[in-house]
Amino acid sequence: MSENKLRKQDGKEWITIIGSLVQEFLQHVNLEYDCCTRTAKVNYNGPSGWSFSLKTSHSEIVDVDEADC
Repeated sequence: MSENKLRKQDGKEWITIIGSLVQEFLQHVNLEYDCCTRTAKVNYNGPSGWSFSLKTSHSEIVDVDEADC
């Protein structure tokens, strides 16, 4: 058997690490979504001064009644 194969314990440790990273990210992120203009913003301000922003939009796939906005 190869020694490079992951043990079940290693897989659980990786899941724990990834879960911790996602949790840390979500604690410092602000998500905004505007349904009418179909834009989304992601603002991240980390605890050690890291920050970034993303703004994206998409074209209308389904017709939306303007009264719903």
